[in-house]
Amino acid sequence: MAVDAVHGANEYLTPNTTAAAVDDSTFVASFDSDGFTVGTDDRVNASAEQYASWNWLASTTFDPATAGTVTTGSGRSNATAGFSIVKYTSENNAVMTVGHGLSQAPELIIVKSLDVNYNWAVYSSALTSADYSLQLNNNIAETSYDYWDNTNPTASVFTIGTDNGVNDGTDENIAYCFHSVEGYSKIGSYTGNGNADGTFVYTGFRPAWILSKEFNEGGDSWFIRDDKRQGYNEANYYFNSNNNIISTTGDNEIDILSNGWKMRSSNSGTNQSASTYLYLAFSHSPFKTSNAR
Repeated sequence: MAVDAVHGANEYLTPNTTAAAVDDSTFVASFDSDGFTVGTDDRVNASAEQYASWNWLASTTFDPATAGTVTTGSGRSNATAGFSIVKYTSENNAVMTVGHGLSQAPELIIVKSLDVNYNWAVYSSALTSADYSLQLNNNIAETSYDYWDNTNPTASVFTIGTDNGVNDGTDENIAYCFHSVEGYSKIGSYTGNGNADGTFVYTGFRPAWILSKEFNEGGDSWFIRDDKRQGYNEANYYFNSNNNIISTTGDNEIDILSNGWKMRSSNSGTNQSASTYLYLAFSHSPFKTSNAR
């Protein structure tokens, strides 16, 4: 489930489905100054069960209409960390620009309609062009959709095209925007070699969290890994954003290293020969954005 402070702690989205936002405080009861309070639903708070949560702080509020042509919206950003959350209202399928609140162009944008059952639209600068997108809830290859009007983001705005999935009627939509920050996060791509002595992906830091997806062919899931769940090199646990499987290892092993990670399997999900993969990674010990002791 995905919850953010812009459209409210009690309203959640489900990344592996097309479902619209659901108002239900039994999942996340509140956002607090030092964390969050979970509700009573078994899917987040069953007795003796273990859960993973990943959290990004975006404390600066901004108006997406200040920089863009969109007329209605709200946003929160953390420019230092290269992350923002933007809520905007569709304008009857008319092409528009939306302010993202960051200091440079996002390299990854994830958009979901809050009101209608549409797919999760994913833009990345790693894809062939801005005419192409992925879908967070599906295992499809990059496909041409009019999500972004074939226009790359700038340092102030991203462009929304005419497709209903991102711009239907006067529906509300949520966008999560990211760009790389040296020593803290990295967005990019790599090519698999189809070998157990697999491709090495250099990030310049030890990753704590990795999202990856093969995009030039369809059929392979999105993989999410972190260094907090029990699991060791060549057996790091993963989730898939496009299904609801439990945390598992399987045959998509990687080694998490001090300056990146290395594939340890020829499985097509992470290391098929000549296939290209998108990734977003965050550091275990980010120096640039850390607080002084």
